[in-house]
Amino acid sequence: MTSLTPELGREICDRIADGETLTSICEDVHMPNCRSVHGLVLRDTEFAEKYTFARLIQAHGFRDRLLDVSENDLDDGGKYGNNKIQRAKLQCDNLKWLLSKELARNYGDKMEAIHSGEVTQKRIVIVRNFDDVEITDTVGRLADN
Repeated sequence: MTSLTPELGREICDRIADGETLTSICEDVHMPNCRSVHGLVLRDTEFAEKYTFARLIQAHGFRDRLLDVSENDLDDGGKYGNNKIQRAKLQCDNLKWLLSKELARNYGDKMEAIHSGEVTQKRIVIVRNFDDVEITDTVGRLADN
């Protein structure tokens, strides 16, 4: 197993920001496994910050890929039939889903809560003065139970 050096950490973050998946990066011979990278994210706040930023850049790259796929000219003269179109549609659906999860604030479904009517709040305060005899009787009854 390869240990995760600062240089490898930078390379991992750079490649993630360029759109590669952590799984494909860790398949390289000189790279540590995914579990080691995730462990470092949990232990090292500096690396976790860089890794999170790389993931953010990667997610914004998904938007660009979505536009590229959706604007791609799929006219192949009937050579591939409907397969090419269905594959592009699947890619777009997957990228849209990823964007809605990774960057929900920007690309997620918008939820709007609308309230009509009036909100009322009632508070009832009961104040009762206890005398010493009444408190002693109550404590005695509670102790007997």
